[in-house]
Amino acid sequence: MPAHSIRSLALIAAFASSGALACPGSCDSVRAMHVPTDQVPPPGLCRVWHREMPPERQARPMSCARAHWIASEQGGHVIRAVGPLSYETGAVAATAYGRGSLAGVLPGRVNPP
Repeated sequence: MPAHSIRSLALIAAFASSGALACPGSCDSVRAMHVPTDQVPPPGLCRVWHREMPPERQARPMSCARAHWIASEQGGHVIRAVGPLSYETGAVAATAYGRGSLAGVLPGRVNPP
């Protein structure tokens, strides 16, 4: 594993253990995940990420509170950058809300901003 990936995972683990990435309500866990570097949300924002959807179809960045609310309703992961390395490696902190059902949801209406 490249050294920058190890540093990114160590940073995510430190944030998670400090409670800084704690999720409101009910979620499965906070863990490291990789997304394309151009999909990492800007500092202070989050994004709901569904693994079964291509990157270009993911929700736009939004407030973290809104992302957690949407994910608690629709499932998916709430992702956020944990530092500058996230924008270089694509390593993000991901709060898992379980696999949601997107059946019947129109493509343009998935996780509206």
